[in-house]
Amino acid sequence: MQRLFILGAGASKAGGIPALKELSGYIAEKPGVARFMRELFAVNSQLAHGAFLPRLDDIYSVVDYALFQDHRLGSFTQEDLRTLRRELNLSICRLFAKDTAKADYAGSVDIYRRFARELNMGQDAVLTLNWDTALDYVLECEKGWALNYGFTGTIQHGFPLVKLHGSVNWAWCEACTQLNVTGYDFKDWEKMNCQTCGETKLSPLLVGPTVLPRHKDTPLENCWLAAIKLIIQAERLYFIGLSLDAIDLGVFEMIKRGLLLNKKKPELFVLGHGFQATPKRKELLANGTVKRYIQLFGVDIGFYMQGFQGTIPGDVEFTRLRS
Repeated sequence: MQRLFILGAGASKAGGIPALKELSGYIAEKPGVARFMRELFAVNSQLAHGAFLPRLDDIYSVVDYALFQDHRLGSFTQEDLRTLRRELNLSICRLFAKDTAKADYAGSVDIYRRFARELNMGQDAVLTLNWDTALDYVLECEKGWALNYGFTGTIQHGFPLVKLHGSVNWAWCEACTQLNVTGYDFKDWEKMNCQTCGETKLSPLLVGPTVLPRHKDTPLENCWLAAIKLIIQAERLYFIGLSLDAIDLGVFEMIKRGLLLNKKKPELFVLGHGFQATPKRKELLANGTVKRYIQLFGVDIGFYMQGFQGTIPGDVEFTRLRS
């Protein structure tokens, strides 16, 4: 495999899918979530918007930690917290679905349509931390490619599109532990039964923005196994719209582990934003994303910080800071 593209929220954000910090306002509309915000974060109804809401990673982290430790949170019992987490996930599924009215799914499809033209079956692969299905839709429905999500831990057949944090069209049956892939519209969720046992109450398989390793003991564990195999085989890694914040500790550790096992010593490239034109060296070094990648991977990286619009720049368009 020649190229591995690792996508973060900035890739889908370029097309109109809300970024993590923008999601609290959407999910706060659900009664159970709103009650949790009032009780746990003292959210005032007059300030229940924008910068005054707790961040989504704070909400998920508190819920997940309480579930992990078998704690009660105020009036929220363990069962209440499990119900709340499902409600959080379903709200995100509704927001990111193809038939959403609150996110620009079509705009994201346009971005990924250009990106898909760059991809080659048998030579490229994609890892993504994003929940949305815009890229899935383009590759499967427009290009006609069979997708390999890595559910079995292998990457031998189809186009590898490994989604480390789950997907809004993945429905997990806790009764028989089978993973079901729904359609691209939220209405497909509402009528979905488990294809194995017929169970009607399925749960979205989403890893929330939390440092806890929630992929363990779920079908996502195989996806992570497939992901590290892709990193080990890659000749080039492209990071697109990925900030690698502290919340991404598990992803960073996996990438590092894969790079250390990769005998090919792949080249690293970063596509980010912050400049309209090619920046000077001093300007580039002042960019927060650039600083972060240098801290984590050293200076031998190619940077293109003029934004992601679907296409992959040629090598000469990336700026390298090594002497």
